Amino acid sequence: IQTSDTIVGHDVGRIIILWRYEPGDHFIELFFDNEWSTVYEGSGWQFGYKTDCQFNYPATMLRITVYAKDFNDPWIGILQAKAYRVQSMLVPAIEPPTRIWNASNAYLMIDTESSFSLDSDIQTYWMTPHKTDGAEVLLDLYHTYDAVDMDVYFGFRPQLMSIHYATDLNGPWTQFDVTSKEPTGTISLVEVGEPFSIRYLKIIISKGFRDGEELLGTSIRDIGVYLFRNWARGGTATADSIWSYDPAWTVDSSNETRWVSQMGATEAELEIDMEAS
Repeated sequence: IQTSDTIVGHDVGRIIILWRYEPGDHFIELFFDNEWSTVYEGSGWQFGYKTDCQFNYPATMLRITVYAKDFNDPWIGILQAKAYRVQSMLVPAIEPPTRIWNASNAYLMIDTESSFSLDSDIQTYWMTPHKTDGAEVLLDLYHTYDAVDMDVYFGFRPQLMSIHYATDLNGPWTQFDVTSKEPTGTISLVEVGEPFSIRYLKIIISKGFRDGEELLGTSIRDIGVYLFRNWARGGTATADSIWSYDPAWTVDSSNETRWVSQMGATEAELEIDMEAS
């Protein structure tokens, strides 16, 4: 929607194209504020007769340009084109650093490959030209989150690099203390669990990968930023055996309160409904 003084578009987060015929080169563009921007370039289809690409971009119009795969026998056809709004799947939430770590999992907030699209395929990758030094990779999460860990999965690891994070693009930037882990090529934090605020992640490749045949450069298959959330906290807790200690005290974020079964009970059952959290 465009008016004389304001532009209100959609925050587009994902576009899916279902192809009737396999395409050749094709481009997806989004229009906003009197300007077209290319958000995807590809050739052929992927994932079984479709193209699936993700990003975060405001738009009022969508344009798809397609070239035939075979100019001697040209066929171009689209069954469906779908555009989805950006949707926040999990609000930032983290246990205070002074609290004992409770049972839960670290949630993968962003899973990025293929020039940092979100195709969830570690077989795709971004790569520099051979022997490229001084390259920088900048990842924008679009919001500031409280995170507890991050991973960078290199295909071909640079000889010298550093990883930094910030909440403002202009800094200040803080360098991560990192170490190697499995699978081979993965870089992670030395100390996991201490929360840090992050919107931007920067990888500085000071000295890139050296290939004996001078064909390959530094490559990144995946980037992960993890935040922590205790899914049981604030849920509904019930128990079949109670002795003046409320089961709800097991999910009240306090390590001082507790649930206790009836005195003399040899068996007790505690049930937590996490949909209420």
